[in-house]
Amino acid sequence: MINFKIFMVFLISIVFSATLVAAIDCGISTPDIPHEFQGYAKYSGSVLASKTVTATLDGNAFSVTTDSSGYYKLLQVEKCSDSAVTAITFTVCTRAAETASFSSGAFNTSANLTISSACPTGAVTPPSGGGGGGGGGGGAAVAVSATSQTINTGAVAAGGTASAEFTAEDLGVTDIKITVKQAVTASSVTVVNQGSSRGIATNAITAAEAAGNMAVYSYLKITVGKISNTNIEKATVKFKVPKTAGYDPSTVELRRYDSSKKVWSSLPTKFTSEVGGYYYFEAETTSFSIFAVVGKLSVTMMELLDMVREFYAGTSPYTMMELLDSIRAFYGG
Repeated sequence: MINFKIFMVFLISIVFSATLVAAIDCGISTPDIPHEFQGYAKYSGSVLASKTVTATLDGNAFSVTTDSSGYYKLLQVEKCSDSAVTAITFTVCTRAAETASFSSGAFNTSANLTISSACPTGAVTPPSGGGGGGGGGGGAAVAVSATSQTINTGAVAAGGTASAEFTAEDLGVTDIKITVKQAVTASSVTVVNQGSSRGIATNAITAAEAAGNMAVYSYLKITVGKISNTNIEKATVKFKVPKTAGYDPSTVELRRYDSSKKVWSSLPTKFTSEVGGYYYFEAETTSFSIFAVVGKLSVTMMELLDMVREFYAGTSPYTMMELLDSIRAFYGG
């Protein structure tokens, strides 16, 4: 019997090799699937907004622009398949930053960049089609990275609510509200998006669920400072899932891990809206721990093949990276 996963990888590599020839000049060779990077650009501890981030590999340069929070994304680095060069060098506003190694088809690789000298004075012209924008406000952010954010929620009166709005683009969580039983003089909420890493927790889905096309979109670690779980009257967690991840929104739910019992429990979760490229949800909880966003993948193998065919024919509404996101989500990863 054909191993369909291997077949899909083989087919997709052919399709993308054919469609990427014009991106870089590989002569008679073909380009590998791009390696995509994202992260923050900083100098002396401060974020660098509206600055050009450039990745150079084997003489080819690829650039995007940071947003108002100093964050860049969708920096796609390409390489010819016959080249043995894998070392990538980064610059921010022409200043040298970190390095990385090319990995064909890698997604959303976190690469926070720091430069040791200030950007040159004067305008640095950003490339066309640069990086994406950030989110809204709310609260005072203590720390932000590509996968975590902490919000100071301050003093909360008895029966009052601590409210934290999160702005980190790829965090997944947008808002947390916690109603307390007893007053607290200070509080904070930290969210860490752990991606496919569940840490100390067991798998959030069973083998039977996985066989039924259920998958984990991401694991989240949410901790609350100065508010114990016993002092929580109720709490809500608002989160989002990109449409391109391929999940049926009617099946998406948030699950919480009980480390003492080593079990997962499903939380009351409702689908609240569909805005732009995201589905938005709200879940209720009475304590904080490790969480998992799970749901049933709505894209079947044949639908995935059709999406690839449409992309190859030039009739697909999806970008290359959106299609790769759907493929990755189909295989749980």
